Amino acid sequence: MKEIKLHKWWAKNYSQSYFKCNDDKIIKILNPGKYNLHDGPDYIGTVIETNGIKLIGNTEIHIFEQDYKRHNHLTDPHYSNVILHIFCFPSSDPILRIPFRLQIPIENISTYEIENNVMNISINDLFIAGIRRIHMIGQQLINDYGRNDLLHTLYVSYFRAMGLQANATAMVMLASKIPYKIFYDKCELEDIIITYLFAANIETDLTNSAKNIIKKYNITPLPQNIWNYKGVRPNAYPYIRIIKAIRSFNTLINENNFFKKLIKDGTGFWFNNMDNLLTNENKKQIIANCILPLRLWYMENFGYYEIINNIITEGEKYKAEKNTLISNACQLLHINESILNLIHGQGILSLIKAGIINTDIEKYIIQ
Repeated sequence: MKEIKLHKWWAKNYSQSYFKCNDDKIIKILNPGKYNLHDGPDYIGTVIETNGIKLIGNTEIHIFEQDYKRHNHLTDPHYSNVILHIFCFPSSDPILRIPFRLQIPIENISTYEIENNVMNISINDLFIAGIRRIHMIGQQLINDYGRNDLLHTLYVSYFRAMGLQANATAMVMLASKIPYKIFYDKCELEDIIITYLFAANIETDLTNSAKNIIKKYNITPLPQNIWNYKGVRPNAYPYIRIIKAIRSFNTLINENNFFKKLIKDGTGFWFNNMDNLLTNENKKQIIANCILPLRLWYMENFGYYEIINNIITEGEKYKAEKNTLISNACQLLHINESILNLIHGQGILSLIKAGIINTDIEKYIIQ
C-alpha cells in the first residue's frame, strides 16, 4: 500500500473528536499543521491537546513505524520536534522518544475513498518542489558519477539525459566504456562515432582509424540486449540518440572555457548552435536532468551563489516538458499547463514520485 493513502485518510479524518494512541494516551488534534513539501516532517505546527494541556510540534506519517528509523529521521535535526508519529504497522522496537504514537488500522485505509479535493497546491509550491528535485538530481549525479572529476560527471550525465527514460541506463554504460578524453585525441568525428556505435554493439563495419581507437582504449562491445526499442519512437532509437549525443558533446567540449561558461551562464552559448541537431524537447531533457542539477550543485559546493538568478532564469526560459504525467497532473490541479516553465514541470514530477499527486487512479489534490 502506498503511504499517500494514509496521508489522504489523515487529511480527511484528523478532525474527529479524539484518538487513542498505542500507549493508551488520549489526544485531540486541534490543528494538524501545514502540509510540508520540503525537507522534514509531513506536517509542521501540529497542535495536540491531551489532559487539558496543549502541545505544539510536528507530525510524521509512515506505513511502517520502523520506517522512521530506516529513513534516518532519528539523527536528522529536521525531525527533532516530532510529537506525533502516525503509522499502520507498529514496530517491535517502538520509538519512545516521540510523545504520541498513533496506529491507524489498515482496514480504515483500504476502505477509505476520497470524496473531495481536500488540499491545494500552488504554482509557488510547484516551483519550490522543482528546485528541490533539481537539487536532488544534482547530488545523485555527483554520487553516482563523480569520481572527483566534474567533467566526467557532466559527460556521463549528458549521455544519460540523451538516452531518455527508455535508454538512460544503457547510455550510462556506453559512456562508462569510453573516456571523454577521446574527444581531445584529435580523431575524426566520424571515427569517434563509429567507435561509440561499435561499443554499443550497433556497428561492426570499422574504419582503420576506428580500429586504432578501439585498440588504444581496449573497448569491447556491450550486450545488444541492453538497448530498449519497445515503445520508443524511431527518432529516439539508440543509433540516432548516440550520434546526437556525440556530435553535440563534441561541439561543447571544443568550445574555449566551455565548463566555466556552462556553470556561469548556462547553455545559451552552446544550444544556440544546436537547433539543427537538438529539438526543443531534447534541450529541456538535458537542462532538467543534467545542466541545471550540476550548476546548482556547483553553486552550493563552491559558494558560487551569484549564479542562482541565472540558474532560475534558464529554468524559466523553457516551457514544462511535454509529458503525459505533467498534463494529467495539471488537469487534476486545475492548472493551465501553458503557464508552467521547466522548473514547475520538475516540481510536478517530484510530487508524482512522492505520491502526493496520483495521476493514474484517483483524482485528488494534496497541499
